[in-house]
Amino acid sequence: MSAGDPGLSARISKADRATLAAFVSEHLARFTERDALQALRQPHASEAMIEEILSSKTLLAFRGVRRLVAAHPLTPRHAALRCLEDLPWRDLLDLTREPRTPPPVRVAANRKLEEALRFLSAGEKIAVARFASSALFAALLDEPDRRVLEAVLANSRLTAEDLQRWLATGHPQPDALEYVARDSRWVNRPAVRIAVLTHRLTPRAVALSLLTSASRVELRRLAEDRAADALLAACARDLLENGPNSIDRGCKSP
Repeated sequence: MSAGDPGLSARISKADRATLAAFVSEHLARFTERDALQALRQPHASEAMIEEILSSKTLLAFRGVRRLVAAHPLTPRHAALRCLEDLPWRDLLDLTREPRTPPPVRVAANRKLEEALRFLSAGEKIAVARFASSALFAALLDEPDRRVLEAVLANSRLTAEDLQRWLATGHPQPDALEYVARDSRWVNRPAVRIAVLTHRLTPRAVALSLLTSASRVELRRLAEDRAADALLAACARDLLENGPNSIDRGCKSP
């Protein structure tokens, strides 16, 4: 990124709403990438000023400029969406996390990021999983690499509702279900625990190990679930009637 003209930079920072767009229009041919980024971050940036930057093919060749234009709430929607076209995954991820990114642009960025997942390396998918928003959780949780699952489970945006929704409607495999069952941060959440307990692909031994931490409400639900594993349902009934010791007496996985 070129340093730009210090005089231009000073005048951009001092411009008010009434003069910024006119100043950008007058000096646009001299603008460097740094100048355009500074103008876009200026609190007095207006739609008219953004239109001036959009008119410059030279400035739009810089992906940093396209990213800030796409994120700006005053950018015309069609232009913001057009700026997403050639952005790499890291920029798309930044846009989904930027609070001021307009919702339709965030949705489009998430969609493009999801499409890009199949082309990313394992390390890149893990990086996305650590910071992704809820729109990407379903696709990331279905990834076969358990390191991606681990990264999603550590994502501060993940909620028990997100995880429960994936367990109910996604495509978790037995080893992924076992991994969730062994993660105390999540399996201690009742909604997640019952979703793992009642999932048809949860390994029987894993499900049995969760029974003693289940509430009576959860045990009753499992005992009455006609689709549940027969041994698991029987053990749930024993726990309801006889308490935790019944697991050791008669509920053993063959």
